[in-house]
Amino acid sequence: MQRSNVPTRDRRKDYAEEDRSLRAIQEMIPALAEGQVSGNEGPVDATQPIFTVPFQRNPYFVPRHDILSQIETAVYERGTVVLCGPSGTGKSQIAIEYAYRFRDRFLRANVLWIYAANDNQILRTYGLLTQRCRLPALETCPLNISQILDNWIQREDATSDHEPWLMIWDDLLLGPGAEESCRGKRPLVERSAQALASFHKLLDRSTSRHGALMVTARSLEGWTSIDSDKTHVKVGSFSREQSQQLLRVRRPDTWSEPQSSEVIRFSLNSLDDVPLAITYTIAAIPRYGGLLVTEAVDAIQERDEFGEESVDAELQMLYHPRSWPRSTLKAWNAAFRLLRGHDRQAVDLLSVISLLDSQHIPIFLLATAEARRASVVEAIAAMLRYSLIVVEREPGFLSVHPLIQVFVRCWLKKKGCFLTTARRTLRSTASLFTEGDTKTTEKLTQLIPHTKTVLQHNLGVEESADCADLLHYIAHYEWNLGNTVEAYKYAFHACDFRRRLLGEEADETLASSSLMAVLLRSLG
Repeated sequence: MQRSNVPTRDRRKDYAEEDRSLRAIQEMIPALAEGQVSGNEGPVDATQPIFTVPFQRNPYFVPRHDILSQIETAVYERGTVVLCGPSGTGKSQIAIEYAYRFRDRFLRANVLWIYAANDNQILRTYGLLTQRCRLPALETCPLNISQILDNWIQREDATSDHEPWLMIWDDLLLGPGAEESCRGKRPLVERSAQALASFHKLLDRSTSRHGALMVTARSLEGWTSIDSDKTHVKVGSFSREQSQQLLRVRRPDTWSEPQSSEVIRFSLNSLDDVPLAITYTIAAIPRYGGLLVTEAVDAIQERDEFGEESVDAELQMLYHPRSWPRSTLKAWNAAFRLLRGHDRQAVDLLSVISLLDSQHIPIFLLATAEARRASVVEAIAAMLRYSLIVVEREPGFLSVHPLIQVFVRCWLKKKGCFLTTARRTLRSTASLFTEGDTKTTEKLTQLIPHTKTVLQHNLGVEESADCADLLHYIAHYEWNLGNTVEAYKYAFHACDFRRRLLGEEADETLASSSLMAVLLRSLG
């Protein structure tokens, strides 16, 4: 490509946009810290199309025309497309871009985004849909995830407008591959097998009902029985031209320097043209305080903070596929090393984030974890500038890539700080609950997925009064949702913990025992 075709985007404009976003967050922090901002943008207009994609459109999106063409073909012929590939290859970014293009093409289209990494977030995002349209409650024990699609199709059948719709399931683990990864975690295996059978039944219905189903998945396992030639789209690394295009758009100033271009090409080779790795490298290069790009690239070649086997072990603990681009660890190390050198507060906050769920992270939860509210804004600013987090469309919420969380947890364990950070995160989460929190509120709905994730990390290392308290609060929450079986499970563990930690006659133990008795009567 000729130099005259290189974009001349003013990097100062990017920083100005970042500053405006940060000022908005800073103004919200006092209210967020008190839980006074729910995240809703205002009253819902039922006449407007539904659009629940949680992310802004990526202004730096690099079109992958071959993949987008395959998606169009799959949607046209089957109404279903499955984007498969390792973490960090850009599946979710493609899904986000396609969602916005779909809305641009069909102005009255409903676009539904389901974050499918775990049941907690599936239920939360389904709850967003029930606020906008009348959908029946889900059977949650066990959760049949394909019921969401079935409920939506039945709703469409009952309406007369028959507007186009798109439903996206992001990061769904499905089918036989789950059994090998889960090593005996039967509920997930049974749920996946059940959902796969239901998806088979619903595929033709989605096509005939003006709709499209898109799934992003880290593994092809479980989807191979569906016509792969028509529905599977494999997502891998960028082509070299696409990698260079991303660099030109994000950092035209660096690319235009003659002494840097060859070094950058060498860097792309070492990063295997993986989109996520390139993104972190771009974020790291301008942060070296005037050092040459060569020195920044040298940082990518430095020894990792921990070995790849640590990442594999962490993914196995989470029952996730263990295929991930190794080059993302190199790029993350360079960015994280810089962050540690310049902003320790941001490192501390990122450590807390690594123990939460990866999407829809409430800033009021992070504000509770830090003594100074102003430091939360400063830490968020630093993490944004290193591309380590994303601000969601809904005010007051952040997201982080799951691989970042895995890397940070591996680093914490390597440094011997994991237990301390887990305890601190548990305490700050528990402080947001009170004995009066027995009703299902929007604040609790936002907190519960992260509370369950924090508990998973803590229960693996120790049992504490804070763990028992959170188990008790979750039991109340599930009971109010009508999930009696799930509520009893949490109440039982809360009572068991409190009995061993506090004794049979402690008020807290008696409260959990009383709740168990009520739930048992409900179960018959």
